Amino acid sequence: MEDLASVLRHLDEEFAEKQRLSEGQLWCTPIPDERKVSTVRSFYTAFHDNGTLPICTCAICYQKYARAELEELDWNHWVRSTVDKREGSPFACRLCFSLGEKILGCSDCLKHLDRDVLLLAA
Repeated sequence: MEDLASVLRHLDEEFAEKQRLSEGQLWCTPIPDERKVSTVRSFYTAFHDNGTLPICTCAICYQKYARAELEELDWNHWVRSTVDKREGSPFACRLCFSLGEKILGCSDCLKHLDRDVLLLAA
């Protein structure tokens, strides 16, 4: 009974707050044009920012991430890893894993790589 009373009290308080705001007619105050323009500009800028759009691929799991979410893995670290890189393995692809070049990987894959527990189906 106490729990039910507590929930009902909370709902009544929430309703009273909404009613107070409604009676003050704050909802009909127009939004300034300057705020509208700045909101649209902010959204447009964020929407077209190549650093935050998921358009880059993790070379290890092939999932899409924003460039800011991917880390560079040193080639020597990749070569020393125990990941199966024999012929026919996706990890042997020279387009994805160019000799001597840094490799882009997501934090999850790099964490697993450090523990030598990376699975092919990562």
